[in-house]
Amino acid sequence: MLAEAFVQITDEQLAAFALQTSKLRMDSTQVSSNIRQFSRLQLLVEVLQRVQYSLSDPDQQRYQADFELYLCGSAGQYVYHLKPGSYDQHLAQIGQFMHSLVTELAADYAEQPDYQLLLRVFHEHFIVETDDDDDPAGGQWRPRQSAELSADSLQSPDDGEATYRVKRGQGYQGYVTNVTESCHPDNPLQLIVDLHTAPNNTDDAAMLADSLPTLKQRTGVEEMHTDGGYNSPDLVDPLLRQHQVELVQSAIRGRQPNPTKLNLDDYTWQLDPNGQPLTVTAPPGSGLRWNQVVSQTVTSAASRHRPHKQCPPRQRHQPKNQRRRRSCTSLDANST
Repeated sequence: MLAEAFVQITDEQLAAFALQTSKLRMDSTQVSSNIRQFSRLQLLVEVLQRVQYSLSDPDQQRYQADFELYLCGSAGQYVYHLKPGSYDQHLAQIGQFMHSLVTELAADYAEQPDYQLLLRVFHEHFIVETDDDDDPAGGQWRPRQSAELSADSLQSPDDGEATYRVKRGQGYQGYVTNVTESCHPDNPLQLIVDLHTAPNNTDDAAMLADSLPTLKQRTGVEEMHTDGGYNSPDLVDPLLRQHQVELVQSAIRGRQPNPTKLNLDDYTWQLDPNGQPLTVTAPPGSGLRWNQVVSQTVTSAASRHRPHKQCPPRQRHQPKNQRRRRSCTSLDANST
């Protein structure tokens, strides 16, 4: 309802102020979820406590001794009292208990939210090796290594959709909001025309691809301005061509160019009307003299290294490994 109301009001404002929307700007921002940051063991113990609270009185009596260790305080207090070096032991112990609960409670609690939470967390933090489709928790299991934990694994029992992402060296728990606004220079004011929120491990390009068809229909956008994170040859480019929208990026994805080596932007490129490369010419003083006809696939005879400084300009040579992968295929290459 809120999304529909936002679109209706925004479209009315665009018409009332006679704003031009052929040029739009899109960017994303992290939105933190109002949840506690759990360590791995804290999260597992918190889930066990919630499962215990959801059991019937007879089942609470049945599992009283098994749960006792995890009900002596909060999940944080449980972790605080662990002895140094005992982490792996406690992780395995919790995994064994969860494995038993997943199996034994399925018949009576499979539809209960806390059981489904238990099942999700168990499979996110432990790997089960089984060939029995009817018993997904059976067979041998082991704790997942930290590198095996997914960014979309549960961050908190209080927010099942929040995800984890590291951006510019900083970790975030929550969501990403993609914002689109008008940016035509002739407008007396600019207006936000679209908001799109998703788990924060959603790629910017995916959000552009999701929003573009509707934005084209609503605004008639012809030029979309973004940063380098929105580029995707497979996902975005076909939609841009289909809806006849030009993507103008302030940067591109990838590493910063190495100033000690030749980079693609050091060469002179000749493109056809469709933007496809026809020829590429090495920069002056590079020690290379060639003019290549290129096609759509990969490889080039160019060296990415600077010429050896000890050689005279016309006699500088290339390193031995002079064939490198490129974003186009070279044909009839000549070099000296």
